[in-house]
Amino acid sequence: MDIEQARTFLAITAYGSFLEAAKQLHLTQSTVSARIQRLEEELGARLFVRNRSGASLTSSGRRFLEHAKRLVLTEEQARHDVGLPSRYRASIRIGGRIALWEGFLPQWVGWMRRVAKDIAIRSEIGFEEDLMRNLIEGMLDIGLMYTPSHSPGLIVEHIFDETLVLVSSRQDDVEPG
Repeated sequence: MDIEQARTFLAITAYGSFLEAAKQLHLTQSTVSARIQRLEEELGARLFVRNRSGASLTSSGRRFLEHAKRLVLTEEQARHDVGLPSRYRASIRIGGRIALWEGFLPQWVGWMRRVAKDIAIRSEIGFEEDLMRNLIEGMLDIGLMYTPSHSPGLIVEHIFDETLVLVSSRQDDVEPG
């Protein structure tokens, strides 16, 4: 089994069809089908039910899903860790909402670079749903967001409160009623 088979499997699962997965992966539909056929042969199980509306996981496909995620994640983490320049001893992956990148996160990243110069920092911007998925799948170490979900294995901590201020050019919007 190769990692591209697992990536292809995950793309079909995410997009719900072989055709859309092929588009997203920049492959032909026949390449996607061939990869899944080889994967199914290697595993000895059918992974998808194919129909006009797309593709859905079989019970074997649902059981393979977590393994495929771990395979792809392990390969990505290995590539990232092995490829770190020698001046770094470790890396940290952080993601946050765009509004937090305007104030809090740049200051935090600056502080981290001063106090932990031997830690590589990879950062990204995202929405809560994507950040939570990446945390659960191990693609992020830290996620900063307004409305986190609780999930087994994750620690959720309140960091600070934000104050919202109403600003308007119309007097009747800001006067107390």
